[in-house]
Amino acid sequence: MMLDTLDSGITYRDAVCRWLNAKTERWRKWLPDKTLCVAGFGLYDISADVFVQSRSGDTANIECRVCPSGHFSDRLQDDKGDKGMTFICQPCPAGRFQASAGMVSCDPCPKGEYQGSHGSQACLRCDLETYQDVEGQPECKQCPAGTSTLGLGSISQTDCGCEADSINVPGDNSTASTSNVTVASIFQCQPCGEGLRCPFSSAVENLIRGQSTLGPKFTPEIQEGYVSDPAEPTKIFKCQPAANCPGGKPGTCSGGLQGKLCSRCSAGEAWIDGACTACETVHFIGWCIFGTAVLGGSLASYFVVNLPGSRTASPPQLVLMNFGLVIYTVQTVALFGMMSVTWPSIFTSTSGSLQFAVLDLSRSTLTCLTGWGDRAFHDVCHGVSGACPLGLVGVGHLPLLSDQEVAQLGFDLHLQHHWRVLSSWFCFHLRHSIPTYDVLHPP
Repeated sequence: MMLDTLDSGITYRDAVCRWLNAKTERWRKWLPDKTLCVAGFGLYDISADVFVQSRSGDTANIECRVCPSGHFSDRLQDDKGDKGMTFICQPCPAGRFQASAGMVSCDPCPKGEYQGSHGSQACLRCDLETYQDVEGQPECKQCPAGTSTLGLGSISQTDCGCEADSINVPGDNSTASTSNVTVASIFQCQPCGEGLRCPFSSAVENLIRGQSTLGPKFTPEIQEGYVSDPAEPTKIFKCQPAANCPGGKPGTCSGGLQGKLCSRCSAGEAWIDGACTACETVHFIGWCIFGTAVLGGSLASYFVVNLPGSRTASPPQLVLMNFGLVIYTVQTVALFGMMSVTWPSIFTSTSGSLQFAVLDLSRSTLTCLTGWGDRAFHDVCHGVSGACPLGLVGVGHLPLLSDQEVAQLGFDLHLQHHWRVLSSWFCFHLRHSIPTYDVLHPP
């Protein structure tokens, strides 16, 4: 340009203008390109107010702007080689998010979350009854039928559990890895009924252990007055009396009781004052005295009822009749208390103290003599419930005979009545002396 000025005599300004017009292709490369974006930025059309994905067409209104949240800056290599590589803003795909602006990548949704839309700034937590154990997913997985989750954002299938009032009773393969076991074998929810409290995510193993990883509030337990065997924890029995079974874990009994039904103490013990207590010599002596008294009373009653008849009862007969009425009343109150009816507390306590009148020997020191074998113990209970050896002789056949047939055997009227009372009494205890338990939940 200096030579041109000297040769032509023109001014420097005119010389520069002449050079720029002549060397346009050369100096144009020296100017910065507004479409050459760096990482974190993308092509933006200011006239349309939108990010664009290419530099095709007129680029006069194209410039670079920082990529907003929910997007990432992606490299673009187009066919305009003279302009080089640039960057464009892309929305985050489903299953990913970006909370910040000017980033070159999107983050995957963590476990327990999902995102089904594009260009998201955050992920959503999985709803109830769903979970997600893999990162970067567009949706959550559904829990097995009959199960749900405790809250939002569950991260594993183990977060699914049986709904309240049902319990998981898995199959034989439940201890295998989940990759080799079908969902049906992992979750087998069965309804819980009377005697069994089943909060959310109840399972048989938690019932047996008496604890849950979710805490005491979610631990299944047997209710008070019911019991089950640890070998068959879902087979629930109703206890009689209910105080023998405090509830909780299967096999839990009160007062040191043992057995599947909390029905016995250990060998050498008897049920005394609400607890299993070691037998003592006095217990053996007491039952010997009782047996002697029963035998003597039976013989005495025979002579009393066979006193010569008269229009007016003798004093011994009056005493015997009044005593019988008292015993009958006491027995009636005691039997009412044994019914499965909710009575006032004062009536329950009163009837409970009168159980001796119905010869309920299942919780007596008689086991010091018989042991706790069901057959031996109840055979003795039946014998005692006959009230005397004299009654046992007639129990087997007299209930089947008519009054006329009994009279033909030579029994007088008073003795016939005596046989009837003893026979009816024995038959009643034959049905009621063995404690009964209702099976509520068969396996």
